[in-house]
Amino acid sequence: TASRIIKLVESSNQNKSKSEKFIRRFSRVYTPAVVYSAIALAFLPPLLSGDFVANASTWAVRALTFLIASCPCALVVSVPLAFFGGIGAASKEGILIKGSAYIDMLSTLDTVAFDKTGTLTKAVPHVECIVSFCGRTEDQLLRLAACIEEHFPHSMARAIVNEAKVRGLKHNDEFHAEVKYVVAHGIRTKVNDKEVCIGSAHFIFDDEKTPMPEGIQDDLAQIAPTSSIIFMSEDSKLIAAICITDPVREDAAATITQLRALGVKRMVMLTGDSENVAASVAKKLGLDDYVAQILPEDKCEYVKKFQQEGY
Repeated sequence: TASRIIKLVESSNQNKSKSEKFIRRFSRVYTPAVVYSAIALAFLPPLLSGDFVANASTWAVRALTFLIASCPCALVVSVPLAFFGGIGAASKEGILIKGSAYIDMLSTLDTVAFDKTGTLTKAVPHVECIVSFCGRTEDQLLRLAACIEEHFPHSMARAIVNEAKVRGLKHNDEFHAEVKYVVAHGIRTKVNDKEVCIGSAHFIFDDEKTPMPEGIQDDLAQIAPTSSIIFMSEDSKLIAAICITDPVREDAAATITQLRALGVKRMVMLTGDSENVAASVAKKLGLDDYVAQILPEDKCEYVKKFQQEGY
């Protein structure tokens, strides 16, 4: 990831704006023309005057004056330098811009699509509650969940592991093997010879092996209306729902207000989280629209769709 970021910054010089491309074409013609004209001004008048030695110094000064006066510094130097400085200053703030062409595009920006976790929220979630569907206690279910999640660096996984530590639960002595981590979906593994799955609803439930209990989404929405839900099953039977809350960043609302003041007309949130969580965050921050329960690759498709619609 680090090497790709470095390569991205280094290659930003290749994605030039329209103004830089024009300046490059202009300078290829203009610069040689000015230099050759200055050389001609320095040598031709003294030669034609009949006394080259006496007039050479006068016309040399005039040629240098012409060269300095004709130099398009404001155009050829300052415009590329402004883009270069902008890309450099942005990278210091952790903002990677692929080239000056994209700085140019910002002047016509009318829509911003946000991710939710870590962008609009703090990405420091905590477990709000645990709902049992198998008769086990919260601590028993949390210990099992932490055993599976302890090796995975996702923010939701960290929330479960941290909650187990807060409650003083030892979870690293469970035997589990054949771990399969499906990005943006969940984890499937064996714990004490039983298949345990933990993850999102579309990962846990299917119509054949583990059907979703009727009305469960509505029930959980009433228990924890602003929480993301992590489901856990054992041998294809639902055993728990872990409700996790990720607080909204303090500066998110102010940032959206600033963007509106700068002329951005439409704010959209694209998230893999549930409908109720997405609706809650969108309402709290005053977003214009949101799309919930989508995978990471779907977010790119929605951005393309917005562009095709003229945004």
